[in-house]
Amino acid sequence: MKIATPDPALLLGYHAKHKSDGKHVKSDHPMPEILPKEDLPNTSDRVGPKHLNYLENGFTNTLDRSHDLQVTTKNLYSAGLSDSEVLSVLWHSPASRQVALEHRHGSDSKAQRYLWDRGGSVFLDTNLSKISGSLLSV
Repeated sequence: MKIATPDPALLLGYHAKHKSDGKHVKSDHPMPEILPKEDLPNTSDRVGPKHLNYLENGFTNTLDRSHDLQVTTKNLYSAGLSDSEVLSVLWHSPASRQVALEHRHGSDSKAQRYLWDRGGSVFLDTNLSKISGSLLSV
């Protein structure tokens, strides 16, 4: 069996298009306290089944775990959870914690910040769309 070698120019073009610019989204809001697991709201009837499955069973069979984590975060905010509740649900979920720890080289504090930075940007996007929608309807 012969394995084809990819064209280096194609790989360089793909890398240039998709590489990180080194800038990570950071929330300007202070990171809330992570609540104890026993104080978390029941999300099973408030979060879509796909996102609940991600939180309970992991981000498997997905092409982009970070994107799916961000969409799941948006789903938690849409369910009416507070900043602290969203961050806490994500931190206490082994699946989202694993994604965060892998992105931040096993550091708990950096992984929590990763979840908050992603969550803070989702929170702002969600609320800005609500605000702009209500302004348009006036």
